[in-house]
Amino acid sequence: MYAVLTSGPLSAADKQPIPDPLSLQQAIALIDEQHPALLQDKLLLDRAKSTADEAGEHNSLSVDLVGRMRWYQAGSSRFDVGDHDDHSLWLVLSKPLYDGGYSGALAESAEQDRKAAELRIADNRSLYTIMVMQKFFDIILADIEAARDNESMAIAFVTFDRGQDNHEFGKISDVDLLELENTFQQARLRVVESEGRARSTRQALALVLNRPGQQPSVLSRPDLDVKNRKLLAFDTLIEKALQNNRRLLALDSELLSAKAEVEAAYSPYRPDVSAVIERSAYSRDLGSYDKWRAALEMSWPLYSGGQKDVAANRAYLKVNETLYRRHQLELDMRQKLWELAEEFALLEARRQANDVFSDYRELYMDRSRALYELEVKTDLGDAMTQISESQLRDARQTFQMALLLAQLNHLLGEDDVMNWEAVTEKVKNQPQVGG
Repeated sequence: MYAVLTSGPLSAADKQPIPDPLSLQQAIALIDEQHPALLQDKLLLDRAKSTADEAGEHNSLSVDLVGRMRWYQAGSSRFDVGDHDDHSLWLVLSKPLYDGGYSGALAESAEQDRKAAELRIADNRSLYTIMVMQKFFDIILADIEAARDNESMAIAFVTFDRGQDNHEFGKISDVDLLELENTFQQARLRVVESEGRARSTRQALALVLNRPGQQPSVLSRPDLDVKNRKLLAFDTLIEKALQNNRRLLALDSELLSAKAEVEAAYSPYRPDVSAVIERSAYSRDLGSYDKWRAALEMSWPLYSGGQKDVAANRAYLKVNETLYRRHQLELDMRQKLWELAEEFALLEARRQANDVFSDYRELYMDRSRALYELEVKTDLGDAMTQISESQLRDARQTFQMALLLAQLNHLLGEDDVMNWEAVTEKVKNQPQVGG
């Protein structure tokens, strides 16, 4: 991990380039785990794993080498003469046999923190996928808007050009000509704005995919198959969310971790047992100096002065805090699911209305084209613009529906946020008036 951080992020040239044309599935597959928004989650996971490894080694065998250099001056009653050195060297092997459950509680807490970190990574990855979908749809909508505005500008220019001819022959006044020119200039301004949005949305997608400078020029329109669907029963959605929502599961793991910390808080005030073996070497040869020692040592705290209660209360506070956060998240999730279900019903009603509007505009376009060819009526340009507006409305509604279903899948903990079958069921086409 240190090598990754110190070497810096990979440049866009070092990654798989963005295909052109680009499909939605390709864009999702290009999500870069080294993007700062995702890499931060990985660092939190590495920290949790490191803590788990540390907890696992808490009761491991330890080997220490202890040395002492000492000189002395003998008293008058001492019999020893010669060198006055008393150096020693110990090799100490110790192994905790029982620590009151501290190491087990510490390991359990660390393991649950690791699970929570993995769940949060998966949850954020799901949210990031929805963000990529949003950026992808923004480009398509911006392209449709640019095409519509270019069409409007072309119509306004033709009208203005015809007005110039009529003005030369005195058929229209200066004011009328300026009005036509103003209409054309406003249409031209909208083209500049929409083409700017088309470029900006491509830049946004390239940055989200961590590939600056690789703006895609052509996007393939996805076949999302979101029409003629109805949501599963609300109770079914709630049940799935309560069982599989990753944020809820992460808090469940955090709750188990906090409970393990409560156990760990009590453990230092319970008896512990260790095995110790020593091998010693001395510069003096005295009867009280042993070359080998083996011991079974026990320590039993009798009085902590209230420290045990303080540590336990601090751990209990974390348990209660986690319980509160979980309950609050469950309430928020129920509200969010309800809002999405209501929004789905509204979008479906809009879709049905838009389908009728699209059929009407298609027929209106055919009639306007026939009248234009007969030179009876000249609103063909307006009819073409309305067709483009209808197409834009249909695309926007379809994308909103897809993003809504993706959010539902995210809340339900689905691995594939585009698995519509997990939250909806297909219904037969409803007969429409005039169909």
